[in-house]
Order: sequence, then structure tokens, then C-alpha cells
Amino acid sequence: MATRVFPRLISLLAVALLASCQQGTPAQSDAPAAKPKPSYEAGVMAVLQERYGSAVQLQGQWAQQLSDTDLGQARPVHRDICADQSISVQNGNYRMLAICTTYDEASPIELGSTDFIVLQRAADDGVSVAAELLGQGSGTGGKPGKVSTLQIGADAWAFQVDDELVVVGAAMRNRAWYVFDGDKTLSSAGWLRSHLDDRNAIDCNGS
Repeated sequence: MATRVFPRLISLLAVALLASCQQGTPAQSDAPAAKPKPSYEAGVMAVLQERYGSAVQLQGQWAQQLSDTDLGQARPVHRDICADQSISVQNGNYRMLAICTTYDEASPIELGSTDFIVLQRAADDGVSVAAELLGQGSGTGGKPGKVSTLQIGADAWAFQVDDELVVVGAAMRNRAWYVFDGDKTLSSAGWLRSHLDDRNAIDCNGS
């Protein structure tokens, strides 16, 4: 009798031990692993690189070659982000960016160029273009005017461009504004001449 009970007892202990091991093993989930959340700065860089290439950077200048239909060949330029401002308009989060293009070996009267871009930041840190105004000329010697940002109302911001032009007989300073009010548009709000003098006038009676 004892010889029959002993093997059965051994079997029961083995089953109990196996069950305890299985309970201690965590169950593997069939759900796919969550994708890592993209960073906001990485999203901003992705938008800029799509437009300006892999050389783009948030600080400092980068060099590029641009095709020039008038010259029929590539032209060297330097670019930089000349204005960068995070804002909140109409309960939305945005980032105002100005990308300035300076043309190398430009003539004294040649304008520089600025792209004005407003990016929208989503709740999950996704980035999209909310508004843009590209290729706005200003400045002299191939270099665009100085760009800054300012708030002009409870729900409106603007890029401000100040540039100076010196010609024979006169020196002029101009100021222009490009306004974003959260309505998916970025538009020119006009300009004014803030300074004009004749310090470069030629004295016809001079010896």
C-alpha cells in the first residue's frame, strides 16, 4: 500500500512545483510596444531640413549652393535663422521662424532674402506649418535687413524688418511688418521710411 502512495505523492509534488513556477513567470503581452514619442525640437528640424536640406541648423550659419536661373549656374549663399520666437495665439502654441539668406559676392544694391515661417505645436509635440511668406527681399549688398519679433495685440504677433539703403545722394532706413494673428495667414502689414537724409549728396561747387 505504502509503495503505491509514495509514487503518487511524488507526482503531486512535481505538479505543484511546476504550477508555482508558471505562476511566477510574467505573462507576455501580445500588444505591440509603444513607439517612442518624437521630440518637439526634432520635429522642427525635420520641417526645416525638408525645405533647406540636411545642412540646416537652429543656431549659426550654414552654406548652400542655390540655382540661379539668371546666371544659369549655382550660386553660393549663407543662411541662418535670424529670428526665433515661441508664442501663444488664440489658445494655440506656435513658433515664429525667420530664415535669412545672404548672397555671396552680391552687388552693393542687391537685396537679401528672408523666409517667414510660423510652425504650430500640437498637444503631442507634433509640428506643422501654420503659415508662411517666402522670399521677401530687404537689405543691401545681398544681406537682408535685421529681423525681430514683437507682439502687436492680444492675439497678434509680427516679424519686423529694419534695413538701410545708402545710395548716391541719400541714406534711407525702412521698417516693414509681417503679421500673424492665429488665422493661418501671414501677411504684409505695410512699411514706413523711418529715416532719410542727404549726407551722401555731392557738392557740385566743390573743388
